[in-house]
Amino acid sequence: PLSIISNYLGILAHKLDQHGEHYNELDIMGEELQRITGLLRGWSSPERAGEPTAIVDINQVVERLLHAYRATLLEPRAIELTLDTDPGPVEVRGEEGAIQQILRNLLSNAIEAVGHGGRIRIETRGEVYMDSGEYSAIVVTDNGKGISDEVRKNIFKPVQSTKGEGHSGLGLSIVKTLLDKLQGKIAYRTGPLGTEFQVYLPK
Repeated sequence: PLSIISNYLGILAHKLDQHGEHYNELDIMGEELQRITGLLRGWSSPERAGEPTAIVDINQVVERLLHAYRATLLEPRAIELTLDTDPGPVEVRGEEGAIQQILRNLLSNAIEAVGHGGRIRIETRGEVYMDSGEYSAIVVTDNGKGISDEVRKNIFKPVQSTKGEGHSGLGLSIVKTLLDKLQGKIAYRTGPLGTEFQVYLPK
């Protein structure tokens, strides 16, 4: 079914003006189909999912993701998003689909946590030194109500989602699994004024 959808998108793209207002949306849909295909392949071969395979610029991943999220999830909910990226290339060794999935899950959690009219901040940093290693960092901060003590007990384990709490369900479990495969690290801090997740990936 994914192949059929992809083929029809290609046919539709040929019928549209490449400079038209809807052509870019088709391009995004095509990228998302490729991402789904990659996820399915990872599930069929879990020992390979998330393996470091290439040099990835985190700034580019963030920009592409926000391009898709702004019109569909952020603007309709009047969520204010602040982006603070490192001016240099923030490069890591990893699998781009896995890194994109990590960021998607963190951003989706933040959107759930802040609700309508909330604020989210995304930062990238290219030079972080920790445990005798060199990392690049992604920081996602929201101004939600914070994570409850009950959710924190199993925050990186697959548990039943509690939408009212935010930052729960399978999302963070997947993030932790992918980071383990990428030899990355994750930390967070939370309180009544919001939550911040810090992701570190080896340069």
